[in-house]
Amino acid sequence: MKSELTDNFNKNVRYLSKVKDIKFSTLEKEAGVAHGYLSRFGNPKYNYVEMGVVKVYKIAKLLGVSVNEILEKDLEKENKIKDIEGQITELLGNVDKLIKMKEALE
Repeated sequence: MKSELTDNFNKNVRYLSKVKDIKFSTLEKEAGVAHGYLSRFGNPKYNYVEMGVVKVYKIAKLLGVSVNEILEKDLEKENKIKDIEGQITELLGNVDKLIKMKEALE
């Protein structure tokens, strides 16, 4: 059975490669893994392919994140949370401005 680390790695590689516009074929070539390796990773049809530490490190480095980040975090979710936090901060700033404008008119 797959572990949470494997699930995170799979999700994060897919997310980061999409965000950074890096094709799987490029990652595979630069990391020295066979063509199609990343597509098979995590696919139950292939009974879950184990990745070596060196391969995980190379892929994380190519995507600009640490091994810790790619294995232990859900980076897409964290990014969405940061975006929402930024939007909330902006909205609160706008509310503050509106309150001050209203007070100035009274």
